[in-house]
Amino acid sequence: MFCPYCSADLQLLQDGEARCLAMGSLLSVDVTRRLTARFSASRPAKPSTGDVATVQLGKWFCPGCGAPMVPNGNSKLFCGSCKQILDDLVYSLTEFNPHLPFPGRPARRDA
Repeated sequence: MFCPYCSADLQLLQDGEARCLAMGSLLSVDVTRRLTARFSASRPAKPSTGDVATVQLGKWFCPGCGAPMVPNGNSKLFCGSCKQILDDLVYSLTEFNPHLPFPGRPARRDA
């Protein structure tokens, strides 16, 4: 899967969290579970090169394929490739899973 903030690879950790490989930020067990359930069948729209997009406020990427999310109909965050939305997860992502290194917690090296 890919980070919804920057399109970097997400590393799924043994404790159920996911870590953005570009920033080291963690996604909670709940958000990781919801993303996995929704996007696990998606296919990458881009090869995993390690390159990430510049993080811009209000710009989101599909966790399933890494493509930019765009407005479509009633959805503000729609993936044209996966045909999935991210709108219902924005609050959980921005309020509880910011795209910052987790303060006071060392970088995780486990898989």
